[in-house]
Amino acid sequence: MVGLSALAAVVAVFSFVVAHSPLAVLVAVLVTVGLLISAWLWRTEDGVSHWEAQERNVRDGRVIVYWRPGCPYCYRLRLTLGQRGRALSWVDIWADDEAAAFVRDLNAGSETVPTVILRDGSALTNPPMHAITAQLTH
Repeated sequence: MVGLSALAAVVAVFSFVVAHSPLAVLVAVLVTVGLLISAWLWRTEDGVSHWEAQERNVRDGRVIVYWRPGCPYCYRLRLTLGQRGRALSWVDIWADDEAAAFVRDLNAGSETVPTVILRDGSALTNPPMHAITAQLTH
């Protein structure tokens, strides 16, 4: 997330210095705000590993979402869920090799995300929103 903030700052400064126009400053501000909102949406209460998430799923029935940075479908899911998404275990497959291998096993060798493990242990790839929200109401 620090990287996103740094990138936003660089974009803002570069746009201001090079262009010296109000439009460039406005664009830089909008890009900065967009990047900060994106970073805020992707924050999680902890960096859960594949095994921690599996343990929570078995122990508490906590739904797991395997995701990766830059995935527009993951971003849409997170944005749509809003604060309800904090009740899920979010596992970054680019930060956890075991999680990536698990997702490949479920998806015929592909790292397709979001891949979701429901309370009953069943897996869904790029599931419809209602399949996840139904799990949050129980």
